[in-house]
Amino acid sequence: MNVEETFVLSSSISPHDYGVRDVAALNDDEICTLDERGRARIWSRNGNKWDQKDILSQKVHESLTMVVEVVHGIGVNQNNLPPVSYVTGGSDKAARLFTPDGKVLDPLVGHTNCVGSITQLPTGEIVTGGWDAAWIVWRGFHPSRMVGGEEDEAKLYQHAVQVLALPSGNVVSGSANKHIYIHTSEGKLVKTINQAHNHAIRKLVIHPLGFASCGNDGVIKLWSGDGDLLQSINAHTSSEVKFIYGLASFPNGNVASCGEDGTVRIFGTDGKLVQSIPHPGPVRSVKVLPCGDIITACSDRVARIWTMDITKRASDDEIHDYEQVIQNMAAAGMQSIDSEQLPDESRLAKPGTKEGQLIVINTAGKGPTVYQWDSANQTWNEIGQALGRSNKTELEGKQYDHVTEIYITEEQKVKLGFNKDDDPIEVAGAFCAKYGLPHTARDQIIEHIKPLTDSFLGQQRKQREEEEKEAHKFRHLPAWASAGYEMQAQANLNAMKSKLLENNAALLESEKNTLALNDNEMKIASGLLDSLTASHIASFSATQKQVALKLLSWPIDKSLPALDVIRMLLLQDSAANELGSDIVCQGLLLEAFKNGTEQHRILVLRTVSNWVAKRKKTNQEREGKIPEDASMFVKQVLFLLPPYLVTENDALATAMMTLFYNIVVWIGRMQIDAADAYIPIISLIFQVLAKKHKTRTLFYGLVSIASAGWVCPAIKASLKDGSFRNEVVSLIYQAKESNEQMLQELSVDCAKLIGL
Repeated sequence: MNVEETFVLSSSISPHDYGVRDVAALNDDEICTLDERGRARIWSRNGNKWDQKDILSQKVHESLTMVVEVVHGIGVNQNNLPPVSYVTGGSDKAARLFTPDGKVLDPLVGHTNCVGSITQLPTGEIVTGGWDAAWIVWRGFHPSRMVGGEEDEAKLYQHAVQVLALPSGNVVSGSANKHIYIHTSEGKLVKTINQAHNHAIRKLVIHPLGFASCGNDGVIKLWSGDGDLLQSINAHTSSEVKFIYGLASFPNGNVASCGEDGTVRIFGTDGKLVQSIPHPGPVRSVKVLPCGDIITACSDRVARIWTMDITKRASDDEIHDYEQVIQNMAAAGMQSIDSEQLPDESRLAKPGTKEGQLIVINTAGKGPTVYQWDSANQTWNEIGQALGRSNKTELEGKQYDHVTEIYITEEQKVKLGFNKDDDPIEVAGAFCAKYGLPHTARDQIIEHIKPLTDSFLGQQRKQREEEEKEAHKFRHLPAWASAGYEMQAQANLNAMKSKLLENNAALLESEKNTLALNDNEMKIASGLLDSLTASHIASFSATQKQVALKLLSWPIDKSLPALDVIRMLLLQDSAANELGSDIVCQGLLLEAFKNGTEQHRILVLRTVSNWVAKRKKTNQEREGKIPEDASMFVKQVLFLLPPYLVTENDALATAMMTLFYNIVVWIGRMQIDAADAYIPIISLIFQVLAKKHKTRTLFYGLVSIASAGWVCPAIKASLKDGSFRNEVVSLIYQAKESNEQMLQELSVDCAKLIGL
């Protein structure tokens, strides 16, 4: 292998809806990323790129998430685990398991607070650490024993507990009380290491010499398996904020750490810094892949692979783009970013060149701002402000743009700090109140500092603060910010192919044999199905489109597997654009809905729902306008629904509701606030929910209605005091009385929205 002397960027893995909280590697070719709001994504290597597998259709947690790890089915008979699975932990007090093919398993429920740490004993038992000051050993999916917790008289732990299983079978643990404990797997205390760190312990990992620990003191410590201190490394102690969030060890004994300071740091066995890798934001996790590459999880919503293998090195353009962003945000020696040298917002009209590309724009009212290209939706997403190195002056522990001196008596003067976006009246008023100065002094101070402030920046800051304050009040609203589109991705591809072959053979023997696929066409159809297992079709050719349209033309009694194939195809961007947006395809889908069975209607609705989510967004949409062709097809589908709205069939109700939900996400993302865009959908939702259905149907219906109220003042008024009030209040109470946590949370959101 040709190697670099240091790690270089290999690839960027995105998009994510929120900052990436943790990563886990099944092997060199498959990883799982977990964002901070509960969405897990599984990615497979495709050369030097990573493709997302469309196999997890919903969030694994409905709130804050902390950790993801890989566990193996060691001792399957004892622990009832599959051969391999991912495990995540979050603030819903549960650890949640799912297999690499997307099968969700039973959760591990037993903690009374957030699950923030996961490890596995050599015997195969999972161990979890929680914010309830306890760790639990699990026998299969049931708690076997607990150490710590509210009932622990010894009060070993304080707040969040980190756990690590050693090869010996012992369990190492640590928490905010700064101590490290070593127990047997049965819970017997073997050793206490008092004051192992000077601050809360953040992470424990296996090391070739035993284990390693790190904490909020910025220090890494290496320990023998028996708990003897071997080495102490001042890893991030020079940073303004010393918190270390992630830690990993290499087979040769080197260690990698990451933290709030936005760096990943590699240390040699002698404890000396080998390399520091800057990131655009705080880095929450670092892991070492079996091949020796490292993967990092950053708050800028991107996971990144770093390598020393020249053959895996990113292109020069990608590396240059990344380095440019780092230089603009925090490069050494840069005092501030010259916004006049940056492109203005007109640059955002030009498409990006690749997924995840980063640029810095001089944005009106905000200054230098980082944007990232989202190829799936053909849009630039704002990541955050690019601040460079601060020119601010420190006063009493705070940073200010300006510091001036004010005489409070004839002989005594006091320093006053303020920022460009401060309100001079508020600053002067607070200062005079603090020192008991008269109104005349207040007016003089206002005159003095007003020329150094910017009222427009002040308005922008207040608006951002209000928006952030408002956003933090809600867990599930609006839908496009909390979760995004819902994909209809569940499928048994082998069974689908088998049924397709069976129906095609029957067609060949019938009077309508001209509609059957010939050998070459069947080969193309089979190839499409096979490519779906890779969750990515690079392009969708005219020949493939012709075969897909022929499948849709099958007689209604033979068309179910064909419809299922189209549903899965439209999960792919290229097929959604080339096939789903084709007027012939849309016409055939409408015919299948009108002439088919209930199962046909379910599949058509799921197909259209996927198309709404995956179709390429147009320039019109980026300007906040609904394109006429897409709007027409959606209206044609909705026009067919009234006879089927009041149904006993849960699957049909859920299919309709998912389509309504995706439509609201689609137009809501464009910030369209015209009531007539939402009223027809809300009316349909109320009719479906007139019958009791599964909690998922109620959730999607209620979150769709409330999200429309979020973006549209007229809808909000109707929900609050108008024609929709009685219906929505009834739904809110249904959600409140549900046993499902996400519905209870949504009921609180909706009640806040309408002032209930």
